[in-house]
Amino acid sequence: HKKNDLATAQDKDGKHISAVYNMGQFTVAAEKKVVEGGDTNGGTEQDEKLTGKSVGVAYAVTKDLSVGYTQSKAETSLNSIEEETKIFAVGYNFGPVALAAQYQKVDNASSVEANDGDIVRVRLSTAFWFILINFYLPIKITYNVNI
Repeated sequence: HKKNDLATAQDKDGKHISAVYNMGQFTVAAEKKVVEGGDTNGGTEQDEKLTGKSVGVAYAVTKDLSVGYTQSKAETSLNSIEEETKIFAVGYNFGPVALAAQYQKVDNASSVEANDGDIVRVRLSTAFWFILINFYLPIKITYNVNI
């Protein structure tokens, strides 16, 4: 898949593959992405290759309550620092209202060493009269560790 970057008028080449399998109350998923042709120097060079992969598992505890865990890794061709993200999620369906919460632990965000942080996200959504409304309440907690 090629996509033109409007900022540089250059094409980016990307590939994405994913698979999901459901076994009763369990769901497992995996994906891999590769994007080539990113310009990191603000010019017309296409010098960056980004790769990412993730795996996840979810379990439906009841028909209304689900829990899940996802782990992902991403890297760039510009350095050897790998970004790693771990996500713990829980969701509950109240009928017309759904509540979802996530805790994310990110190490080396944007492939910057020791750029670590924690993110808590809460989403409340409701559907009525065929209109879906989402409310996001992001709470971001960041910290840096320098050794």
